[in-house]
Amino acid sequence: MNGTRAQHFFHTAEDLKLTWRSLGFPKFRKSTPTSIYRISEITSGKRLLKESRLMKHCVFSYLGMCSPGKAHIFSFSEEIKATGKPGVRKPRVTIEVKDGKMVQAYGKNNSLPPVEFIALISDWCEKNGIANL
Repeated sequence: MNGTRAQHFFHTAEDLKLTWRSLGFPKFRKSTPTSIYRISEITSGKRLLKESRLMKHCVFSYLGMCSPGKAHIFSFSEEIKATGKPGVRKPRVTIEVKDGKMVQAYGKNNSLPPVEFIALISDWCEKNGIANL
């Protein structure tokens, strides 16, 4: 994620069919008066490419580390309650966990996450025994 902002990645049909084992963390869901926040693990090449395209960063290039379990990628998303479109989630932060540590967390175009998102991500890290940045 931390690197070029390439939005177009060469990939094969086989890349998109890849799946890998989840770390198995419980689902994270936090509701506020205006939004519902979720953190979910990305466990397929197809979903990793989608995250990369939506967030406009290079997380898809981590495919080679995710498929053998050397890195785990999570998507922090927000569902805004007032939109009238329940269930529409927008990714806000992409998180990399490696060897039990959160090694990076970036928003769209590799931007730094807002403080309120960092607080929720820190809470998630603590609940799952992940060392925080």
